[in-house]
Amino acid sequence: MISNFPAPYPNELIYSVIARYAVHNGILSPKYLTEELFNNRNLTPTYDLPSHLDRVASYLPDHYDALILINQHTLLPIYQPFQPDTVMRYAVQALRGEQYQSLHTKLGKNASRIKAVSFFRFCPHCWQEQMQQYGEVYWKRSWQITGYEYCTRHQQSLSVSSMSCNGIDRKFYFAHLNALKDSSQLAFNPQDSRHHIELAELIEELLAHSTSISIPDFSTISDAYFLILKDSKLLSGRKNINYEKVRQLVIEYWGESFLAYYQL
Repeated sequence: MISNFPAPYPNELIYSVIARYAVHNGILSPKYLTEELFNNRNLTPTYDLPSHLDRVASYLPDHYDALILINQHTLLPIYQPFQPDTVMRYAVQALRGEQYQSLHTKLGKNASRIKAVSFFRFCPHCWQEQMQQYGEVYWKRSWQITGYEYCTRHQQSLSVSSMSCNGIDRKFYFAHLNALKDSSQLAFNPQDSRHHIELAELIEELLAHSTSISIPDFSTISDAYFLILKDSKLLSGRKNINYEKVRQLVIEYWGESFLAYYQL
């Protein structure tokens, strides 16, 4: 019986909550940790789309359930506005269950040219505030999203820790101020700062409001984009999209160095 499992902090990754549980209870072995919580010594932690959330919710007070954990403490909401309902229902069931099914291919992440973060990121000023408020620090979910390179609260780029969040050797790592010693600040063209802030604000909006969005199927998304292009006079004829004109407008708005930063 798990009786002292910590409640999640605002926008804390489930991964981080489990890591704090290990610290609070002096658990040093990742295998012992996953066996105690999930009855599985070979479970590989996943920071963005974790499974076993029904079980995690059972360790928390009654006002928590798996859907709250998914919507407020995983990265699944970032996909919702761009996926049909059938895919999202599949994803929710996979995160709730204990027979983990990799969602990265299903959600299109593995095929994307935009790569996931490789090491946990953080804002040092946010960490100082967390320490003052909670007596410990934790990993916020927005920090681990490619495109969220800038802390909108403190108006500076994030720092990258030496703690891996991908790869076969990943384990449950707890955020600690000592990570400041081995960290490096993200570097990008200062002229692109305005766009990095804009993108970070858009990501925050998606995380906050995506669960109210329902997409019946991919044709709904396709039709919505087509109408935007039509209203913006970006069609060639009645049905053909003028891709070169779209490309030029995108480059003019975001800038080549900003797009190159994301390999676009």
